[in-house]
Amino acid sequence: MERKIFILKLFAVALFALLIHAAMIPLVDGNTMIYFYKCSSEKQENLIIGTSRASQAIMPSVIKDSLGIGMFNFAFNGTTSPYGQVYTRAIDEKLKANTTGGTFIVCVDPWSLRIMKDSITGEEELPEEKNILNKLHWFNGYPNVEFILKDYNQGWGNIAYTQWRKNSSVFGHEDGWIEVTRDINADDIAKRTTGKANGFRNSLRDSEIAQYRINEMKLLIEKLSNKGDVFLVRLPVSETIFEIEEEFYPAFDSLITSLSTKYNAPYFSMQPLHDEVVFNDGHHINRSYAPKCTAMITSWIKQHKTGLTN
Repeated sequence: MERKIFILKLFAVALFALLIHAAMIPLVDGNTMIYFYKCSSEKQENLIIGTSRASQAIMPSVIKDSLGIGMFNFAFNGTTSPYGQVYTRAIDEKLKANTTGGTFIVCVDPWSLRIMKDSITGEEELPEEKNILNKLHWFNGYPNVEFILKDYNQGWGNIAYTQWRKNSSVFGHEDGWIEVTRDINADDIAKRTTGKANGFRNSLRDSEIAQYRINEMKLLIEKLSNKGDVFLVRLPVSETIFEIEEEFYPAFDSLITSLSTKYNAPYFSMQPLHDEVVFNDGHHINRSYAPKCTAMITSWIKQHKTGLTN
């Protein structure tokens, strides 16, 4: 009898714990997990693709107002979504299978094509294989419980606390745009830019452009070209960061220009417009300038779409 009572009590405690966990799930949002909506939304027909530059600089809401199409930002960061099989699989899962008239903004930069080597062993590393996109089986549907269980690394009680606190400097919007709040006074920007530049420079000795990533980017562009219009965009960076990129891969623009011609995918290098926006750290466009950056892209796309329909 005592054993039966013990089992019932144990079951009650387990059930209570399960209910508490279940109650937390509806509280998860872009404040709790910045990439939550990227993997907890329906399949899409129009995508923004790339790394953290694109994730923070391009706003689907501005594109919708300008072009009249629903756009979704499916860009992540340099260690989660560099070009490769992991990211391509995620994009395949995010796209509606029967898409034929999609619009795809594919953001390109040298860092999305690099592979880093272990400084001790010299072995090539693919960081995306250890990150969330390679752990998921499902990339759609709300809420994506698999995403929460595999990517949330804090206590469940922190979900409720985060909802109450609501003052995070990084917020993931339902359309996939990542809003990062940073002070943009000149001294802070200069300090962050120096730190970012030093990080890039220090990584160069263990980095190289990977033919594997170039090949995967080509395959992705070709695949997307069969599903709609592909627009290649190189987002601007500060002169300091651009000089490092030129040192790292001076042939980058030539590569992208050749792919633009081969796949009939217009290419917009926005680097000449870098003085038109303000950066948080020389690398990421400040949230206040994301609408302007997006508007410049949509204006350019409009010109090309008009040409495509004539």
